[in-house]
Amino acid sequence: MHTDPLLSWRRLFALPALIHIILLGTFLSRFAFFMVWPYLGLMLFQKFALSATDTGLILALSSGFSTLFGIYGGNLADRYGRGRVMLTGSGLGILGMSLFACAASPAWFALGATCNGMMRSLLENQSRAMISDHCPDGQDRELALQLRYYLINLGGALGPLCGLWLGLSAQQHTFWLAAGGYLLYGLLLAGALWRVTDSRSQVLSSLGFAATLQVLARDRAFLLLTLGNVLTMFVYAHFQSTLDLYLMRLSIPDIAALITQLLLINTLTIVFLQLPLVHTLARFSAGQRIRIGSVLFALAQIGFWFTPVSWPMGWLLSAFVLSIGEVILFPALNLRVDELAPPHLRGSYVGAASLYLLGSASAPILGGLIIDHLDGQWLFILCFVLCAIAYGFYLRSENIPTYIKARRPEQRAAEEQG
Repeated sequence: MHTDPLLSWRRLFALPALIHIILLGTFLSRFAFFMVWPYLGLMLFQKFALSATDTGLILALSSGFSTLFGIYGGNLADRYGRGRVMLTGSGLGILGMSLFACAASPAWFALGATCNGMMRSLLENQSRAMISDHCPDGQDRELALQLRYYLINLGGALGPLCGLWLGLSAQQHTFWLAAGGYLLYGLLLAGALWRVTDSRSQVLSSLGFAATLQVLARDRAFLLLTLGNVLTMFVYAHFQSTLDLYLMRLSIPDIAALITQLLLINTLTIVFLQLPLVHTLARFSAGQRIRIGSVLFALAQIGFWFTPVSWPMGWLLSAFVLSIGEVILFPALNLRVDELAPPHLRGSYVGAASLYLLGSASAPILGGLIIDHLDGQWLFILCFVLCAIAYGFYLRSENIPTYIKARRPEQRAAEEQG
């Protein structure tokens, strides 16, 4: 077991080679993906003149299938091995991006979005579980999960900028670059898995899908955590989807510049402050960090609520507080899921945790209704209340004994056979 601090080069280089491949592949695939994905809506409009509703439905297929397929894909990973499932996911990523690159009708774009959603549930979700499988040391595991979240955001931030700089935006053939990213990731992953020793092999489960659902339903600590995550993502999604709609109705001068600054603050905060905050908060448990992040989310809603139209700096300060909360809260939520998941059901727990996407998927709909039919400030009042409820869910989740992990292995085996 290492004695180095959480953030150290020695600890990083001591991680298994498979973990390095997962981290590198995560960045490569995300970077290539975001070089073109943000411009997919523009491509659909230019090529087929689709309405905003039709475009939104195609884009929603990705997150929708990722959510619906998450638990089942996790169960497959638990039963047949995470490596096989992740390689299947990389193949679906290649197929989805290839369909985007050569699609001649909206139906083919929709099929590509479906493949992309299934890829996320198999490849990206299970990479988190794979990290936990191969990092028995708690600090190694936290470092790898923190770096994975950081590289996802770094790829998401640099990809669109690079695509715009290279003149690749809104060009359909550039989806071949994203397909190449998933191909490279799959090849590197296959090579690394070939060398994995039996001593680090995954603990397989014999539980079928229905039995796995029953186990998840009995884990009250996990259910409360997931409910809190759905509410938290509902709140966070408004920052990325409906806040700009609200601001545009306030007649703020140079609104485009303000919206750009809000997004820039979010990106720069993640890129430059996540790792220093990891070092600063290393002595806090995952539950304590979740509570800190939740409070910052709530404070940001108060800031958005009371900021006058004549003071744009208030919006920027609130966005900064929200972004600090994000870099503390979201990695801690991943750690908490890992704490609750028994080794033989780790994939299913990670897949079920992706239900938080229900919050982000419903936010634009409800947010738009509130802005259209009520005073937009009611949106921030609602978000503040939801932050308080989520905080209560998280706190209650911590105080419930983790029954599933406390059971003896022979008890779990007996339940599986039964």
